[in-house]
Amino acid sequence: MKRDSFSLHGLHRLYLASTRTPARTVSLALLMAGVIAVADLITGYEVRLAVLYMLPIAVATWRAGIRAGIFVAGIAVVSWSVSFHPDHRYSSELFYFWEGGALGATFLITVFLLARLHDALGDADRRFREVLQGLAAYVYVTSEQNGKILYANQPLERLLGMDLAGRHGDVVSQRICATGDTMNANAGLARHSFSYYEARDRLSGRSFGVQAGPVSWESRELAHLHVLTDITEQKEAAVLKFRHREMVGKTSRMAVLAEIATMLGHELNQPLMAITTYNSAGKILLSQDVPDIAAAISSLDKSAAQAARASEIVSRTRSFLQRRAPSMLSAGINALIRDAVQTMEPDMRGILLDVDDSATASLVPISMDPTLIEQVIVNLLSNAADAARSAGRDMPRIGISTAVDDGAVVVSVQDNGEGISSDAAAKLYDAFFTTKSGGLGLGLSICRSIVEAHHGQLEHHDLGGAGTVFSFRLPIVHTQETHQ
Repeated sequence: MKRDSFSLHGLHRLYLASTRTPARTVSLALLMAGVIAVADLITGYEVRLAVLYMLPIAVATWRAGIRAGIFVAGIAVVSWSVSFHPDHRYSSELFYFWEGGALGATFLITVFLLARLHDALGDADRRFREVLQGLAAYVYVTSEQNGKILYANQPLERLLGMDLAGRHGDVVSQRICATGDTMNANAGLARHSFSYYEARDRLSGRSFGVQAGPVSWESRELAHLHVLTDITEQKEAAVLKFRHREMVGKTSRMAVLAEIATMLGHELNQPLMAITTYNSAGKILLSQDVPDIAAAISSLDKSAAQAARASEIVSRTRSFLQRRAPSMLSAGINALIRDAVQTMEPDMRGILLDVDDSATASLVPISMDPTLIEQVIVNLLSNAADAARSAGRDMPRIGISTAVDDGAVVVSVQDNGEGISSDAAAKLYDAFFTTKSGGLGLGLSICRSIVEAHHGQLEHHDLGGAGTVFSFRLPIVHTQETHQ
């Protein structure tokens, strides 16, 4: 029976169309197909080796593309028809063509499935790279074997001003050098886990947070992924925050010194004047023709008593006079509360802080010295934190709120401590009185002095063992009055 082989004309045109595919892959696939055809011919078709054509078809499709796969599939079908043993008999020639057609269809289905799978993986890889390109970070991957850069996203290349593909990873590390503990970073890579360290750009001076660790790259190659995030603004904000805390602390210390100087100056003025008067009187009594010894001694005794009183004032000053006039500005209270809360953040760990800042209060301008009022809020928050912790409750809690009431803005700080006893409440705002061990006893006195200097009021309300609420009121003024 005559066997008509498949036409090679169409396969030749397909091969010409596939000349853009890698030549070595196609050549290898054709060689493999030839070997299978010869083996099929030698075994007399009894072993049915045609299924092995799947291997060169898969290699050509995966490495060289769908056209190369179809071309090799066609060659495989032709090779099958040629290697088919001529002594084999079919009951009908139709079955021969049926087997050849089924074989070709199977090969084509394999080609299309592999091509779809290859395209899907390629799309996933492209999407992954597009994500890396769109990140607000600088990303590059280095080879574990030779340290060369396998991938670098465009933001990093723009930052360094060069094409990084194929270059050694030292090009990046020499420009952006680690400033933290690099030993820990390298140890993290050695332990096959991601590590974090900080680095600095030698040229621009910008700071970066670097996350680095091992990943499996293309062809299962072990590589190291480096993700650099610009943290310059965060570090600058941290520095500003630290400087702000220092400024608030310095303001507080200066306010304490100013209050102490004012109080001592006022309180000591009277006994010093009395001492001067008694000494002058004693001198006059002793300089008379007939000295009045008894009166002179009495005058000196009174002078000594005034000296003792001055000494007692130095060690136990109990009241503050109104300090110097604050530097008034028109501002909203809620912004100061946010700054104060941020300032106290390190001291609020373990404490639940609720902030209820009224929008109405934020819109109302107040004539005040922002630095001094912020110091009042910081002092009240600090006292509330100490009271909440000392109560030993499961969840120490502080609440700060603002409201507008009867022509004034009211700021309230509430804690869930043990409250204030009636004995302590009577002396709570006296200078040098404190309920805390090691306390100076000036905080509330200074706060009250500052609030009263703003024509406001500072008061507290005990919650009967469930805590205390400290509130201060600042009068609302019109903008034109602020600048008078």
